[in-house]
Amino acid sequence: MSWVFFFDRSPSVTAKSVSFNNVSFEYASRTGQPVLQQVNLTFPAGKYTAIVGLSGSGKSTIAALIARLHDPTEGSIELDGHNLRSLNVKSLRSFISFVQQEPSLLDRSILENIALGLINSPKSVHQHLKPLLNSVDLTKMAAKCGKSLRAAASLGPEYAELASLILHAAEQADAASFVEHLESGYATPAGSGGSQLSGGQRQRIALARALIRDPEILVLDEATASLDSASEKRIQLAVERAAAEQRTIISIAHRLSTIRNADNIIVMQAGRVVEQGMYVELMAKDDGEFARMANLQTLGSTNAGTSVSGDSLETATYESDVEFNEKDDMLESITAVGDDTAVSLPRKTESKDETIDNELDTVRPFCSVTKGLAALLRPSLGWLVMALIAAIFVGSTFSGAGIIFGFTVGALNPCESTVERILSMGRFFSGLYFMLAGVELIANFLAWWGFGVAGEKLLYNLRVLSFRSLLEQNIHWHRSEGRTPTSLLSI
Repeated sequence: MSWVFFFDRSPSVTAKSVSFNNVSFEYASRTGQPVLQQVNLTFPAGKYTAIVGLSGSGKSTIAALIARLHDPTEGSIELDGHNLRSLNVKSLRSFISFVQQEPSLLDRSILENIALGLINSPKSVHQHLKPLLNSVDLTKMAAKCGKSLRAAASLGPEYAELASLILHAAEQADAASFVEHLESGYATPAGSGGSQLSGGQRQRIALARALIRDPEILVLDEATASLDSASEKRIQLAVERAAAEQRTIISIAHRLSTIRNADNIIVMQAGRVVEQGMYVELMAKDDGEFARMANLQTLGSTNAGTSVSGDSLETATYESDVEFNEKDDMLESITAVGDDTAVSLPRKTESKDETIDNELDTVRPFCSVTKGLAALLRPSLGWLVMALIAAIFVGSTFSGAGIIFGFTVGALNPCESTVERILSMGRFFSGLYFMLAGVELIANFLAWWGFGVAGEKLLYNLRVLSFRSLLEQNIHWHRSEGRTPTSLLSI
């Protein structure tokens, strides 16, 4: 089997099941602290599976491993029998849609935000629509449609097909109802990061964006954790509608009330699977971990018959002083996610991380910087030599001009020269000035050329090395000392 074929493999369009086989994992910045330990899980095709557990139990790490943001330290993960390591990453992620706790919407219209979910669709029925997504025609379509997507038919059959997909996704996500009541309908701008919409509206738009390409696997990472009860109920119903279409759904739940109808509930504790089963089965185990979490969530409730909802599961993390939130170490490559509540780490780990940061940020002496620049300039040594020689000629022309001027003044003295000699010397010195101007022109050209080429190559090498250095640092370094992607890339 050739290497090209090995890395270009992608699962078939019917591949939906995911299985974890003895999977263990620990983050590079948290060596010695395994997040997952010998996990064996199966997410059946076309089923709704929920994952619950306290902070630091490994829930979000499972989602990161499914998307192959990381590879397991031990064991293997399979998608319909294919090891994830053997699959093309872009192809793998094209089969998966994520909806996270804080979805990031583009500063464009609602219609565009939903439609752009088709960008990475692997389905052949969507390929002819992709040119519309990469042009200004999508903006024109949003302005044309407004509240009614039926107006897209006047723009052409492709626009009508795209409008049909958008409407179906919006209805699945329970977003069509509120969008149609907005003044500008689907042309309403979402604002930067979705700032013009409420939390529940942002989540429903994000869910519609995830569903528009009919993904094989839908992953919900605490999608309702920060929503009010009404918005949570709407998202829950939308997810259950999506599950009814025989789609594999993996829901990382924050509130246990949102997973009542899941086909299987997996309970995580300290990186291990401690229980799994249906909601009723787990609640029947009075001494079980799931029942204990449910009781913690209903503390303070005066009505014992009320549904398990309301208080955040984070109130139960009284043991988290020796745990960490695995979300803090997830690569946020799909969408920008707001930081969750930080969980305190052991002092030993903090001091270790601070030592690493200090080593990375140590100020180097000037001599080492000079040596580094000399090594970068070595390939451009020829250009530098030419530029330096030319620069010497340029500097010499100023001295030469002064010398010629002095001789010119003496030669043009009428008291010591005849008219014929003055005319002759005048022509001679004017010729020298002209020759000097020509030398200076050529020398300036060569100096600017040589220094320009050498400087451009040096700057290019510095940028490549800087970017390479950023990529080589671990996740902890990127997230410490107030560093942000914007500030790092501004280098």
